Amino acid sequence: MKSSILGLAIALAATQALACGKWRWDIKTGTDPQAAQINVNNIDHVAITDLISLPRPTYYPQNSRIAPTEMQVYNINATIVEIRHEDDGDYHLLAQDSGGNTMITEIPDPQCVGSSSPFIPLIEAARSYVTQNWNGSTRVNIPASITGVAFFDFPHAGGAAPNAIELHPVLKITFLNQ
Repeated sequence: MKSSILGLAIALAATQALACGKWRWDIKTGTDPQAAQINVNNIDHVAITDLISLPRPTYYPQNSRIAPTEMQVYNINATIVEIRHEDDGDYHLLAQDSGGNTMITEIPDPQCVGSSSPFIPLIEAARSYVTQNWNGSTRVNIPASITGVAFFDFPHAGGAAPNAIELHPVLKITFLNQ
């Protein structure tokens, strides 16, 4: 019985490892060489409108950050209107301001983050916080303070900002009014 449970656990772990993201994944998780240069204590408190008004990049390098934006940690206060557990293991948190502007924030699955990431303890703490405080509903209405590293994703639907900026990875999150 123990061997079959162990085999199932190994198969599940292998499946999860295969599900991890690929596109600019080192940048998304902080395993790129530039991640160590990001000062997680230098937090720029901004509004969603500040971030979504930044120009959209014309080029998305796979192995380097788009400076200066992706070299900075930002904090937003917003309402989380949707939480999804994505196929790549991320917690996808859709943040919205009082004007209806949205942007995506994401917390990767720590199993998909390389041990070289300086962000891993913060990612683990943020992920644990959401796991412990989220009731599992997809549609939510949770005021939150969200801190993370800026990341320009490829343009896509589903609440993405017009310039596809995200906070990915989220390094700290606090649900407000709870």
